[in-house]
Formats: sequence, C-alpha cells, structure tokens
Amino acid sequence: TYAIAGLTQGQRYEFFVVSDGNDDRVLPSAKSSIKSMTLTLPSVSDFTATSTSNTITLTWTEPDPIPSNGYSATRQCRRLCEESFNDNDQKVSSSSPLVFSGINPGSYCEITQFIGTF
Repeated sequence: TYAIAGLTQGQRYEFFVVSDGNDDRVLPSAKSSIKSMTLTLPSVSDFTATSTSNTITLTWTEPDPIPSNGYSATRQCRRLCEESFNDNDQKVSSSSPLVFSGINPGSYCEITQFIGTF
C-alpha cells in the first residue's frame, strides 16, 4: 500500500508500477487497473454565526452520513476605530456549537477559516 497526497478532485490519474531490480533493466508495468470514482467533499449545512457584545457562536449541522473528527475555526477582530486586526483566536470543537468569547465590545470580527477534518 502506498498513500499518495496532493491529488485533485475531478482529475484523472494513471499509475504504473516499476520494478527496481539489480540488473539495470527497469521496465514499467502495464497500466494499472483503476476503478473510476467520484469523491464528494463533505460540507456542513445550516451554518450560522450569531453574536452578542462579547461572544461569537458558530452552529452547524454535520454532514450525513460522514461524521467529522472535529472542526477548527479562526477569527480575527479589531476595534472599529483601528485599521489593523489585533485580536486573533483559534478554537477547536468536536461538534456544534463553537464559541469565541472575551471579544472586546465595539469590535469588528471576521471568521477567516472554518475547517472540518474527516
């Protein structure tokens, strides 16, 4: 078994097996038998972000029938009177909801990443 990373969904790939013998004769095999398959990336549904004066709560519905191993979200905030983002935080949760707390009142915040691992 050999794991291949970095493949792109929707692309076609051909694989060959090469013998690495001691006698300088290295010939590729015939084309490997590959079953065609289409992978659909799982995605959450009903994704919602709600906020209070000092929290942001993210809620979602898990994809069915593929449960995740967890989710990671990153947020960045800045005071409305400041130009640059100076308050960043990352949270990890195994399921919905995910709560960012301790946000300064009067802040503008963005969720910059929401990633599920499957």
